[in-house]
Amino acid sequence: MKFTSMTVAALLLANTDVTGAFSVRPPISPINQLQMNSFAQQRLPPLKFAEVSGGMEELQELTDDKRANAFEKQVRKSPSFWKLAGYATIPVSAALGFGLIPSRRLAAHAAGAIVTGVAGAIGKSRLDIITESAAVPAIAQAIIDHGIEDPTTTAKYIQEIQTKFGIADDEEFEAMCADVYSKYLLGLVKNNPVTKTSEPKELENLKAALGLSNLMVGEAHGAAAAEWYRTTCLFTPEEDLEDPDHPDRQAMDKFLFLTERVLHRGEETPEAFKFEMTRVAKAMNLSLLEAMDRVTDVNEPFYQRALKSTRAKLGTNQVSQSTLEKARQSLGISEQTAFDMHIACLNEEVRDLLGLKASDDEDRAEIDVNVAKFTEGARERLEQLQNILGLSEQDLDYEIAAEATPLYQATALAVIKDVLAGGASPDDAWKKMETRREELLLPKSQSRDLISSMVMQALGGPLEETNKFAKVNNEAAVYDNLREALEAKKKP
Repeated sequence: MKFTSMTVAALLLANTDVTGAFSVRPPISPINQLQMNSFAQQRLPPLKFAEVSGGMEELQELTDDKRANAFEKQVRKSPSFWKLAGYATIPVSAALGFGLIPSRRLAAHAAGAIVTGVAGAIGKSRLDIITESAAVPAIAQAIIDHGIEDPTTTAKYIQEIQTKFGIADDEEFEAMCADVYSKYLLGLVKNNPVTKTSEPKELENLKAALGLSNLMVGEAHGAAAAEWYRTTCLFTPEEDLEDPDHPDRQAMDKFLFLTERVLHRGEETPEAFKFEMTRVAKAMNLSLLEAMDRVTDVNEPFYQRALKSTRAKLGTNQVSQSTLEKARQSLGISEQTAFDMHIACLNEEVRDLLGLKASDDEDRAEIDVNVAKFTEGARERLEQLQNILGLSEQDLDYEIAAEATPLYQATALAVIKDVLAGGASPDDAWKKMETRREELLLPKSQSRDLISSMVMQALGGPLEETNKFAKVNNEAAVYDNLREALEAKKKP
């Protein structure tokens, strides 16, 4: 069955639904129609065995857009045909006008040709718009069909769409690809406000598959940020966006985190990064500093979990400095932040090996400071963690001393008071204090200074009593307490 360009032009100008005009199917009987409707109602949705990306869900909605009319859907199926039909509308319409204007004068025929030729141009323009707008869902469908795990392969299918839809302007096609990227990004955020560490890589692959430049990615993030904030604020008060536990606040922070990661992975210059990040922050009514603080609130808990996992896997050869370095690069953890978190991680391990309660461990009971100690092999375990964290031996010694010194001082003070009271000899006291020092992994070089401070603290009691008696002019009591303090000083 053949159709002339004249028929195509007439249908376009009349804004007619062409689906039926090009159909050659026989009519369906009422009985068959009922059977088909019944089958459609009973048809079950496809089973999902794996979690679908929020971005893919958004692209699926784009390709299933119910607002597209029958003609637009027909264009999506055969874009090349409709593109060629658009080119034919101008000369055919001009010829039609030349013949339809009744006149013996050539000028009248020419005028008719011009009028209908313009009408044909309008039809072509309209057809071009519909054809090119159909390219966006086609790009989205290519992403759905071929995935982004292999962006190089998917990119070839997307490039074919540009040719198939006759889009000659490369910048125009890249803008369409950026529109698909923007919708994918919005899907990641709105369909699941919980951030996943795999999502920055997901966006990086999508960027490669779509062949987007850093400039267009920045444009896509800026446009998506403005759209997300505008639509979110229609239903969510701004005070809720200040609540870290609110899903929309979590979605906002996730958007900022993904933007920061994508810009860094794109190796933007510092100036370009600041410009693009500021634009996204401004779209969400935030300053750049506030936005970066939000990013930190997202990436630090991820790295905290990585450090906790490192402690759990010590001695298994499953963790190393390079493992943590990759995690920092993936999450965007700065060197200073990493150092602070490594020190805190080492401190937590020291406290745990001593049996002390962690600051965030409400279920663990407090341990008696007189029995808290390191077990055999604790020093080796701490040194292994210190090396993985890239810390120095001085850092390790400091953390041990910070937690163990108060425990040693408690034992030393009790022993010295026992000596002063006549319950133990200085030699026995010294042995107890040395044993305690070794249990707490404290260096021997610090023993003298620690014991001296404990002696001064022990003598403080008698001297305070002497001062009280001196204030009330009790000379006898002053004399007795001074003798007691001097005798105590001689005992050690």
